[in-house]
Amino acid sequence: MQLQDGYEFPPEFRQEGMRIWNREFPLLMAFDGPDEFDRYLANQVDPYFVFAHIDGHLVAWSMSYLRGGERWFVLVVGADFKSQGYGKVLMERMLTRDTPLNGWVIMDDDHLKSNGEYYLSPIPWYRRIGFLLTDEIDDLGGFRAQRVTG
Repeated sequence: MQLQDGYEFPPEFRQEGMRIWNREFPLLMAFDGPDEFDRYLANQVDPYFVFAHIDGHLVAWSMSYLRGGERWFVLVVGADFKSQGYGKVLMERMLTRDTPLNGWVIMDDDHLKSNGEYYLSPIPWYRRIGFLLTDEIDDLGGFRAQRVTG
């Protein structure tokens, strides 16, 4: 595995980045196409990315960005690479640059993904790697999410 970081999402990773997102997050969060994904990325303030790739193929990516004076994050790991430490490596790398990091984590396990499987809440994983769950819970476009900070 190779890590790459920077202030832009490299063009050679964009298609795979969107594909991983659309496969791993609930259908409610899927992008309709590359243009919508590009608009999402362009709307983030002061983004910073960390990518994990193997032989030039993206397997996981993360982004921190500024919102409301705080740093927030997104983390997505491809299904074939979960439970292998990729997410933890990316999060540790992001936390060396930005602390604290905040995120909204889906709480429920009843949202379908594009492959027909149910999305499993990663809250237990965030607890294991030392993130704190706040009391903040919000309805974010059809699902409940809890704010975590690390």
